[in-house]
Amino acid sequence: MQSLLEKLTRREDLDGQEAAAAMQEIMDGGASEPVVAAFLIGLSMKGERPVEIAGAPLAWDVRWPLWTALKRLPSLAAAANSASLPHDGSACDSGRASTT
Repeated sequence: MQSLLEKLTRREDLDGQEAAAAMQEIMDGGASEPVVAAFLIGLSMKGERPVEIAGAPLAWDVRWPLWTALKRLPSLAAAANSASLPHDGSACDSGRASTT
């Protein structure tokens, strides 16, 4: 984290992997509160770049695999909606007992 803080002090942009590594350390509790504050202030004073902000979800994907799975739900739902299944309910009737 120290090298990233030095980079921010020089007002240099972080790449996505550096931003993700910093967020990973923060989320794992490896960075003290003053270091977290210095990191956030450094980003703010330099001016955050989209790639730096986009690096945070990379750390979430590693830390919380469920987050990664949940992010896929919209695409899975879209794929299910476009599948060629009957829309009349007949796909659900196959397991029901006959009432006649």
